[in-house]
Parts: sequence; structure tokens; C-alpha cells
Amino acid sequence: MALNHRTAIHTALLMLPASFTEEELYLKIAGLSYVGDFRMIVGEDKNKVSNIVSGQLPEFRKIYRPYLETTEMISWNEEMQMFEQRLGPEGRLHHLNLLPKSLQSHLLRVWNRDGRHRDLEDVLQAVAGDPHCAQFVEEAVAGVVWRSSWGQMAKGIVTAGLWNSLHYGSKKIIKMLKSLTT
Repeated sequence: MALNHRTAIHTALLMLPASFTEEELYLKIAGLSYVGDFRMIVGEDKNKVSNIVSGQLPEFRKIYRPYLETTEMISWNEEMQMFEQRLGPEGRLHHLNLLPKSLQSHLLRVWNRDGRHRDLEDVLQAVAGDPHCAQFVEEAVAGVVWRSSWGQMAKGIVTAGLWNSLHYGSKKIIKMLKSLTT
């Protein structure tokens, strides 16, 4: 399986509760690309992630099921039709250790905001033991996506020009407003 697919699973699992549906997992995975993207606040269809998952559910299964069936950290509860995962510090540390370096570095910066200089291993262990682990991971993802989305916007303005960018942006805002009423 591609490294980015595994990374998406580990990141999503850190942000999900102990029990979750298959659809909730795929919504979380698909949503990773939009957490922190300022364009989702103004200018995007608010149902975008749901539309992606509902329209591509068989593809999500094809991509992610093989890994989900082989990992020790989660299991499928046939009776409840839900996944269950080990959410204790050991399970979270397993996932944190498999995050990309950019997310780990962001967690390190967030955790060391108090001026201390703890190393990555200590920070990951502390985050794994913290009941707010999911929020820390989401903040790290949002930080990475936020920088990327602003960079993409700036490149778009330079490439297309300010007038064309404003015209495109106004169309996106109209589309977003329509999604709020449906």
C-alpha cells in the first residue's frame, strides 16, 4: 500500500473515537485534505467531503480495506457493524510514530510552546497519553494544510491574475452559499 494511504489511516485513527463506522473513517480520511484549508470556510461546498466519500465508497474500500484487515490496532465488530480501535496511550503512540515528519514536527512545536525544549520522542509519548490527543493531531494537520492552501491561492493569483482570481472566487462563494441551503 502506498505510504500516503497508510499515513492517512494512522492520522484519521488518531482523530476518531474508540468505535466508528466505515463511512466515518473514510470521511475522516477524505477530510484530512481540507482541515485548515481556509477555502473551506469561504468558497467551497460544505458537503464536499461527504460528496467525495459517498460517490467513491467502493474505491475507498478497495484502497483502505487491505490495510485495515491486517493492522493489529483495529478490528471489525460484525455484530455492531463498526470498527473498534485501541485508544490507550500505547495505541496512540503507535499511530503517532507512523505520522509524517511534518506532522510530528508541528506537534513538537505545539507541545513546546511553553518555552521548554523536549525532544520528539518525549513529546510523542506525552501527546499519546493526553486525553486531547485528537485535537493536537487535528491542529497539526490544519497547520500543514493551511500553509499549503495559502500557497496555492497565491500561485493561482500570480498565474491567473487578480481579476480572473476574483471572478473564480465569486463563483466559488455562490456555490458555497447554495450548498448551505440544501
